Amino acid sequence: MSALVYLPNSMSQSSLGLVKGFLTTLALATLASCGGGGGDVVSSGGGGGSTSLNFSSPWAGINLAAPNQLPAPSAGQGSGGIAAGANYASEVGAENLAAVPQGGRFNPNYASDTPKKSARLAWGTYWLDMSDKREATAIVLNWLDQPLPSNVWIGLANWDKNRWAWRKISSLNKVTPPNSLDPYIRDSDNMLACTILVIGADPAVLDTVATNQSGDTPPPEADGLLNENAHLGINLGTVDDWNPTTVFTDVFKTSKTWIPQDVVGGPWDNGHAINVDSNGWVTSLDPGQAVIAVMMTNMVGVYPEGNYTCLYDGDGTIEFTLNASVVSAEPGRLIVHVESDGTIGLRITSTNPADYVRNIRLIIPGYENTYETQVFHPDFLASIDEFNVLRFMDWGWTNTAQVEDWSDRTKLTSSTQTRSESAGVCLEHMIDLCNTQLADAWICIPYKATDDYVQKAAALIQARLDPHLRVHIEYSNEVWNGVFQVANYARDKGLSAGLSTNAFQAQMRWYSQRSQEIHTIFADAFVDEPERLLRIVAGQSTNPWVGTTVMDWDGTAGEVDDTNVADRFDHYAAAPYFGNSLGLEPQASITATWTMEQLLTACEAESLAATGPGSSTESNANNATTRGITLISYEGGQHLAGVGPAVNNDDLTTLFTAANRNEGMRQLYLDHMRRWSAAGGGLFVAYNHVGIYSKFGSWGLLENQNQDPETAPKLQGLLDWVGELTAAE
Repeated sequence: MSALVYLPNSMSQSSLGLVKGFLTTLALATLASCGGGGGDVVSSGGGGGSTSLNFSSPWAGINLAAPNQLPAPSAGQGSGGIAAGANYASEVGAENLAAVPQGGRFNPNYASDTPKKSARLAWGTYWLDMSDKREATAIVLNWLDQPLPSNVWIGLANWDKNRWAWRKISSLNKVTPPNSLDPYIRDSDNMLACTILVIGADPAVLDTVATNQSGDTPPPEADGLLNENAHLGINLGTVDDWNPTTVFTDVFKTSKTWIPQDVVGGPWDNGHAINVDSNGWVTSLDPGQAVIAVMMTNMVGVYPEGNYTCLYDGDGTIEFTLNASVVSAEPGRLIVHVESDGTIGLRITSTNPADYVRNIRLIIPGYENTYETQVFHPDFLASIDEFNVLRFMDWGWTNTAQVEDWSDRTKLTSSTQTRSESAGVCLEHMIDLCNTQLADAWICIPYKATDDYVQKAAALIQARLDPHLRVHIEYSNEVWNGVFQVANYARDKGLSAGLSTNAFQAQMRWYSQRSQEIHTIFADAFVDEPERLLRIVAGQSTNPWVGTTVMDWDGTAGEVDDTNVADRFDHYAAAPYFGNSLGLEPQASITATWTMEQLLTACEAESLAATGPGSSTESNANNATTRGITLISYEGGQHLAGVGPAVNNDDLTTLFTAANRNEGMRQLYLDHMRRWSAAGGGLFVAYNHVGIYSKFGSWGLLENQNQDPETAPKLQGLLDWVGELTAAE
């Protein structure tokens, strides 16, 4: 599945501050207008002054006409009537694009230090005559002076939907949409319109735009895997009503499960049973009974205020409460005004058992016509664009999920995607997000999952994940950690199987053995493309013995064998955190009295102990490499949180929260990552994306998805590290 994103004809971008540090995503948020020409071009089209806009932004100051408002591409019309094969020329519509002897020179002005008001993209629209090329499957770009792949987007005009479908280019030379180019070819004249958009600070020259059936530009080689040299990944936070992200354009996907109430009066939760179908929709209500679902809680500055569209099937009575009210109503469709603090609830007070209320959707303003194809909100996508690997441990509520059989899982049709008590977000959404972002997936298999579940999950991932992407497969999460349910589960399994008389050793050997069983099932699904499967086994970062115990256990033979580890696993994963001990008593009481300078100095010392010379990271890397595999991280970063009694130490919480916002944390992260690399660590999957800072920790790189990344020192430190590695390659 290719990463094409349909965008509405008009919307406001509420997260312009996210742009610096996420430059490739700015293209998605500020996509430009049209003009230009090249190989296979009939004429270049203008778009200035259009009243129907795809996007407009003060950052770029340019607008994109809806496809049906583009000028006719007939010869002699448009901007200069460019004939097929002619050099680039344009009179209107293009931005920072100039004619050169062999095509068009894109000259964007978007360096990281460019003032916001001066930043500009470069773009141009190319018309392709597809009269004899309707079977073409790809668009071929012939660059004379190449830009960075991460700086280029292509937009294809979808004439039926009157929208642009955008994709960040993964290969500079070849763009392959899903299935074929046919949906983008206008039936009336066999024309295809594509807009090439370039950001960054360096110029690029595009000679021709053709198709893979054009004789003058041979198709390039296959794209291959996109993230083989990825440095940075991210753990996504939980999907729920209170996490400050707009993951979906349909807000109801993030609702709590139904809470039973009385129609009039009564407690918030009266504890009565609720009758639901297999997807969680309420099938009937007892006399006087109502149910409520809370969809967003205290989402100030995250969800926009305005009129949302509520769609539903069935016959019943729906009302909105808390900070939302119905503006207008007709069967199956309500217009609901959501106030700025964004805490809203939906109540069903009556439903017809023969045609019960179901398939409820609450659509963010501007997405009613596109929510089915544009599932993920652009602001959310923008906030994760710098990450090449997405770990879904928290999306799947791995530490609490009670999934055993395939029928237990969350589905696309489930009433909510939260289901924290059981399953979390469905696999389909996880895969589709990776396809949209062209990021590799990291999937954690529920600890009670049967072999049948694993087989079906493997088949789904293999078939649905973009063939240029890989999947990291890990059994559960932190099986070594006694805090989580899986630890006792694995201990009991290991002791019952007689894997050791030592309970912890039996626990870790059984974890290794179950991991191997799951990896074998996935290997069968990926038998024709084994390079796309990455078999992960993880351990306790500060205890290298855990790693060697897990790596060396040959589950098939039932014995220790460190000579064939690479036959079982591809990566050993650890979590290089720093600052853990500073929140433990009796140290926590002392820490709470420190200045910021003292705290940051102590964090530096802990980071050095975790990743510096002679550290556990160095030992873990050596243990992995001598066994033929590599060390990566499944989590990592600062770990400033009160533990036990210290969790309620307000002075400690205030200090830790301030430290996570302090500019000194940027240098701490950069130094931590430099040492991680020097010690032999590879891919680093940070913990985590977005999280509200509290006494339980300040885990998020961002405090909400719309935070200006310049004010997020942990994120900036990670990006500084990636920049250094990229410059050295």
